[in-house]
Amino acid sequence: MSVREQAVGQFERWSPTAFVVGGVGILGTTVVGSLDVAGVVSTPEWVMVPLLFGLWFVFVGLTGLYDTIAERSPRLARGGFWTSAIAWIAWTATMLAAGVVDVTSERTFAEPGSWAPPLLAGAFVLALLSFLAYGIASTRSAVPSRTFGILLLIPVAGFLGLAVLLLSKIVTGEVVAVLQLALGGITAVVLVAVGYLHWRDSKQVTGPESRAKPTG
Repeated sequence: MSVREQAVGQFERWSPTAFVVGGVGILGTTVVGSLDVAGVVSTPEWVMVPLLFGLWFVFVGLTGLYDTIAERSPRLARGGFWTSAIAWIAWTATMLAAGVVDVTSERTFAEPGSWAPPLLAGAFVLALLSFLAYGIASTRSAVPSRTFGILLLIPVAGFLGLAVLLLSKIVTGEVVAVLQLALGGITAVVLVAVGYLHWRDSKQVTGPESRAKPTG
């Protein structure tokens, strides 16, 4: 087994857990951020950290879906794999760079500076493409279930809504707390559900497996 195949296998192994952890991280930032917008509490400096790490885990989860989808929809599976893999690499590199900045300057990890907007924009685009590819592929087949495919498509609407709210906050300085909580909360819960279904389905697989590996 090549190093590449071993790496893909590790993503696949941790994919269900990664979706759950990612959903919890996004939910944490969403709840605290919404309470701050509503004036209930003041946002702590670390509020963005669960979101940053949550999205990192979501990309791990998406990358690990390849084998689940590839047999029935190889092209869509490759699209989902490469968009999420590139996003994960870029996100990891940026977080490492932010960590270096954190320990070598007065800027905190929660106040990243100029790299944040393009990073978030790129992450949203890649996440949308990956969720779309995997979701569409899943809704066309019985395995994984169509329910699984529909759940993968819901975060597309959720992330788009959150992107609109982020843009509104940048332009107007205001955001509706209820909408932020609803969109972020629903997206987070769906990600946890995706992780659970992925874990359940993986436990039901019996017999020898024929694993397809992504190609360029």
